[in-house]
Amino acid sequence: DPRHFLFIFPFAAITGGHILYAFFKQPSKFIALPLIFALATAVIFSFGDGPKKYLYLLVTILLVGCYIFSFINDKRSLFTYSVIFFSALFFTNYLAGFIKPPYPYYEDQKEVIEKQFSRKNYHATIFSDDMSSELSEFFLKFEPGPFKFLPIDSVKSNNAGTLYYLLNGDLYPDIKNKMDSLMKKNKDKEVFVVYRKNNVYLYKVDNAVLQILKEN
Repeated sequence: DPRHFLFIFPFAAITGGHILYAFFKQPSKFIALPLIFALATAVIFSFGDGPKKYLYLLVTILLVGCYIFSFINDKRSLFTYSVIFFSALFFTNYLAGFIKPPYPYYEDQKEVIEKQFSRKNYHATIFSDDMSSELSEFFLKFEPGPFKFLPIDSVKSNNAGTLYYLLNGDLYPDIKNKMDSLMKKNKDKEVFVVYRKNNVYLYKVDNAVLQILKEN
């Protein structure tokens, strides 16, 4: 979610930085911090929250390790190595995101949205998955104008106006196959690709197709 980077992360860094600095300086006085991370890690693992759970696990191990080794005499080395390892953990997380993006074809979707909806005057509703809807508004600088970007779960039985479906085919290959099948069945061209960039598709659809996509 782009709003995490724009708003949440900066505030989290400001507040969290002071807490982590104090902890790495004197871990024995802040035993609650590793305990909280350990509890959060257990909860995340119980929900099976993808690869991010391993990042929480590594951070928890680091914090617990800092607390255990805080009883040694060389406090300065402990602080230095703790900061280095903590920074390396988060850098590794972002590096993994560049190697294998959690949301592929980001730039392709940006091109689709900007070319089709930036500075346009007509009204339309664009359905997609939750993340794609939020990113689409982000690409338009949170000024969508006459366009509505909505998750597919919000489809009604009768949606008024011009209707589109935005699909990241790499994330949802099964839906891509479904759309190919629907286009073959709709010989009157009520369903067709308006714009495509690599594996990102913008389809012109109708209410019947939206109902099928919602059920799937």
